Amino acid sequence: MNRLRVLTFFLAMLAALPTLPGTALAFTGLKPLVILMPGAGGPVSSDFVMRNRNLFRQAGFDTKVVTVPRAAVNTANVHGDRRKVFLIGVDRGASRVTAALALGAQVDAVVMLSGDYRKAIQTLMSPVLLPETLVVHHRGDRCGQTPPAHASAFASWSGGKAKIAWMSMSGMPDRNPCGPFGAHGFYFNDAEPVSAIIRFLKAQ
Repeated sequence: MNRLRVLTFFLAMLAALPTLPGTALAFTGLKPLVILMPGAGGPVSSDFVMRNRNLFRQAGFDTKVVTVPRAAVNTANVHGDRRKVFLIGVDRGASRVTAALALGAQVDAVVMLSGDYRKAIQTLMSPVLLPETLVVHHRGDRCGQTPPAHASAFASWSGGKAKIAWMSMSGMPDRNPCGPFGAHGFYFNDAEPVSAIIRFLKAQ
């Protein structure tokens, strides 16, 4: 068999091989997936990630609502070899995001809103597990678990992996400082935080 025939045979064999997982990442045509993790009240209409789910879809993302960290890990790792995957969590959902990272979720970036960042540090223990992160936090958040100072401390602890998008919109005070209607929930003035999140995700 001459060299030309050997080369032709070799190329034919390569063409017949099955495609390995992950080798066609850029050619799948799948939209990036945003895994949404709502806060303490669960997937209710007043929750930030739930009330803005359609805006993420309109921006070109697929969405999936998950409330259990292990389920977020499974979802992220199943889809991650075919498209980009992001985690977004608000309030207690932010703690679930860090729990998913600690359990081995492989994602391209995360967004945490109005989170308990002291707990996030305790969960992760090291910024090594943290991907590129956007922290969205209101300067007037009065929830005892989520003071703005903890967001700043988390960003410093992250070693440059976490950036903060500070919000300062005004609105009517809420009796529950940790609920979705006050500064903790951005007074339902969602245009600015949603825009910041979409810009961040599209830059990844």
